[in-house]
Amino acid sequence: MTRTAGAPIGCQRPSRFWGLGCPKIYHEAEDTLVLYQANYDLLTNLPNRTLLMDRLGQNILGAEQDQRVFAVLFIDLDRFKVVNDLYGHVIGDALMKLVAQRLGKSVREADTVARFGGDEFVVLLNGVAERNRAQAVAEKIIQELSRPFELGERVVTIGASIGITLFPADVDAAWNREDIASALLSNADMAMYQAKAKGRNHCQFFEQPMQESVKRNLALEQDLRHAVAKNELCLYYQPIYEASSNEMTGMEALLRWRHPVLV
Repeated sequence: MTRTAGAPIGCQRPSRFWGLGCPKIYHEAEDTLVLYQANYDLLTNLPNRTLLMDRLGQNILGAEQDQRVFAVLFIDLDRFKVVNDLYGHVIGDALMKLVAQRLGKSVREADTVARFGGDEFVVLLNGVAERNRAQAVAEKIIQELSRPFELGERVVTIGASIGITLFPADVDAAWNREDIASALLSNADMAMYQAKAKGRNHCQFFEQPMQESVKRNLALEQDLRHAVAKNELCLYYQPIYEASSNEMTGMEALLRWRHPVLV
């Protein structure tokens, strides 16, 4: 079982320490707790990023051996920060727990739901026979997370934007497994931002042009960081006139970038 709060054998979350008078039992319980804390998110009891990367590596290995497809879904909650800021962290934490429960109910026992950090989650869908299957699961998740959440006397509504990438279609088979795992998460993250740009509550598959667009934007950002030192920024003043009297009432300062390639 990979998606529920229960941990695998050897990593059960101890509810209490029995036999504290026995050093061996105490240390075994302590080691089990430390192992659990290292691999699970303590708020939602979902796998954390460390365990996610381990399972992602296992998925890659198994998919390579069996020549099967799996999908990575990167989920970002829409409007969660608004709820957290408005009602406080206690309500935010309660909402996060309910989100984790709904995510777990939206996938199969063989799939993995992990909390990636903050209001971001990752789902590993095993044995996805076709692209439509991954999209159907993503749409189901969006539908589930869009339903109102009852938090005591408050009812809040959020949503989700989801990016989807597929193995092996969206990566280079010649890469090592660590690079493939990083690329899959990066691809799904890029697709998620494209989904969010559509107006939220959308899902989007990764497409290669997205990667090229990100590379261009990063290169442009780096160029801009050095623009002042290279004397590429020019200040222009544009007069502002009053339409009725045609009198100049002020000046507008415009900073223009004379990029050596984009000009």
